[in-house]
Amino acid sequence: MRSTSNSHRDDGFAIVLFALLLVFLMIVAALALDVGALYNARRSDQNAADTGALGGAQSLGDTNAILIAQVQNQANSTLGVTLTAEQWNSCSNITDPDPIDTALSGANCITVNGARTQVQVRIPTRQLNAIFGRAAGVNAFDHNAFAIAVLRSSGFGSVLPFAMPAGAGAGDGYACIKSGSGGTSVFPCGSSSGNFGYVDFGQFGNADVGTLQDCGSGGQRPRSANNMAVGVDHDLSTLAGMPHFGTVVVDTPASCSAIPQVPQPNSMDTTTGGTVSSSLAPGMAFGQVGGFSDGNPNGRLARTSPLLFDGGGASRLVNDTRLDDNPLWEFIPTSFPGGASVPTSCVKSVFTDVRNGTLSNLPSSVRGLLTPMQLPERMRQLLQRCFTHYGGSAWNANGAISGVPDPTSCPNSGCTDAVFSRNSSTTDQPDLYDIQYTPRFGYVAQLTAAFPNGNSTVSIGSFRAVFLHRLLGACTANDCGTDFEPGLGIDKSGSPKQADAITAFVFSSTMLPNGLASSDAPFAVGRNRFVSLIR
Repeated sequence: MRSTSNSHRDDGFAIVLFALLLVFLMIVAALALDVGALYNARRSDQNAADTGALGGAQSLGDTNAILIAQVQNQANSTLGVTLTAEQWNSCSNITDPDPIDTALSGANCITVNGARTQVQVRIPTRQLNAIFGRAAGVNAFDHNAFAIAVLRSSGFGSVLPFAMPAGAGAGDGYACIKSGSGGTSVFPCGSSSGNFGYVDFGQFGNADVGTLQDCGSGGQRPRSANNMAVGVDHDLSTLAGMPHFGTVVVDTPASCSAIPQVPQPNSMDTTTGGTVSSSLAPGMAFGQVGGFSDGNPNGRLARTSPLLFDGGGASRLVNDTRLDDNPLWEFIPTSFPGGASVPTSCVKSVFTDVRNGTLSNLPSSVRGLLTPMQLPERMRQLLQRCFTHYGGSAWNANGAISGVPDPTSCPNSGCTDAVFSRNSSTTDQPDLYDIQYTPRFGYVAQLTAAFPNGNSTVSIGSFRAVFLHRLLGACTANDCGTDFEPGLGIDKSGSPKQADAITAFVFSSTMLPNGLASSDAPFAVGRNRFVSLIR
């Protein structure tokens, strides 16, 4: 027989156990509610960090004050709370192993890398008061978040280590980007003032292109070749523009090695041809053993893109190296919209007809000038004619701008619509124009004055978009052993892998789509660089 007293004791124990279990379940349920609230708070923090970093990345080219304001405005708006200046400056005790390690003064929760291409935003640590967790002895929970956004370049729109004097590239747009130290007489190149177009940009150190900090005077030759192949690894500015507004900031060890680094130099030193003369061949064309900072062994013109013309880009073997072989006229669309402000001399059929041997569609005066010329010179002259008419001027076949009437659909003030706007594929992200996919496209600095004699400091007046055209090698005062023009073949290609000079067509501000020829285009978000989160 079961004991009644034992049964009562068991029932009492079960009641106590159930009560304890109920209390425990209530505490767990209460904590779950607090944890849910904490999760929402941390998710809000992360959203704020993400939007703050993305917004801040777009202001990396501005002053620190503008960058800080952009981050804080974006983050505060996302949070729905205005964090105080004290909170934004409360991150000094955080040990952070990542390279985004230069804190902005007065807001050390915002940090940038040396090349000023990445920004990290930390939402300051705050506390969420526990509502139900107090029963378990938990009064508050800490919450915070961080994000890193990067400005990444797309296509080939980088700055190259060359410069043009003030006024160069006007008129017919044809200019010498780098002259041969042998004093080549091939127009428009020729030795000038002992500088030959070189300028020395340092390397601030940029993980995106694999560069380490290198700004001294001892590494000019390999640095110059790397800057040709990869592009300058940090932002630059014009003398009159932000963030220095007329104060000369030279791209030297003083700005490169300073802590924090001085952002966006607007001036640099010229470099004599003898110092870096051997860097043009590996950097621009034929590459080097061991490769460049980004791990790619190819020189710039050998870095052909599979996206060009939606996979239809051309290349040509030049001295055992396959180089880009896409001429400038291929970047003209097959037709322009009705009423477009573009001269008839820039219509694509003008170039394709002559390339195929047909001159009959040209005005008789132009046919007479071009008939004695060989095909490469004909095509150069047609491009010069297009550029001249686009500027609203008349043209003759000697490269001069004359008053002789010539057919043009633009007024004297010049045309205003983009010419080289072919866009073969709109499905790539980001959606770039074809010209951004050729290594012949890039930017060079245009100086505020003429090139000086010998080594000197020069300042940037603007950045000019260029199309690298004629590669000349093994040059003497009278001739060059190699002459490679895209789409036109190679003249005297038996010379060794030498490159001494290079010419280019220089675009006016409206000749390219999407503002690609504007002065700020190399570093503008949404043109050649795009923002993305990496953490």
